Amino acid sequence: MVYDAITKWNDAEKPWLSVVLAGLAFFTFFFRTRFAKKFEDRKNQYNQGNQNNT
Repeated sequence: MVYDAITKWNDAEKPWLSVVLAGLAFFTFFFRTRFAKKFEDRKNQYNQGNQNNT
């Protein structure tokens, strides 16, 4: 999508849809990695607390 936006930038119509979709893809990638790390940390804390109680 980034390549598409760069190659079509000099056209009469700007490729705003490609730019928006590329930005959304980058945001989604970084959001998912950050969220997965938080979820994994929370899971590890729960397992550690659960092991101490047994």
